[in-house]
Amino acid sequence: MDIDEANAEPDEPKGVQMHTTNRRNMIHGDDDLKTCVLVVLRCIDEVGLDLLIFLDTVSWGCGTVTGDSTAKYQRSLLMNSVELPQIVDRWEWRLKSAQPVLVTHASATWQKTFLSL
Repeated sequence: MDIDEANAEPDEPKGVQMHTTNRRNMIHGDDDLKTCVLVVLRCIDEVGLDLLIFLDTVSWGCGTVTGDSTAKYQRSLLMNSVELPQIVDRWEWRLKSAQPVLVTHASATWQKTFLSL
């Protein structure tokens, strides 16, 4: 560790986190973010996918996509982000407040997928 690393603020973004921080700083408010997200969701729909198919495929669900350098990079951004635990917590909270049957199925899936991280 060099002197700059030792003196860095603990919350200072590093590596892949800097990428997300820079992108987030380019978005001006919730309305901008909403517009961006809705454009992406419409694109997903226009190519014949839905969010479930997209997330499953990007999440190691298709070998030809999994091996692609763009998919690897984006997954690395997600897996190394400080936001991922917060995202998982929000999903888990909603799953716990959902119907009991859904909770049982989803909870097993979440435990298998995310608790092993």
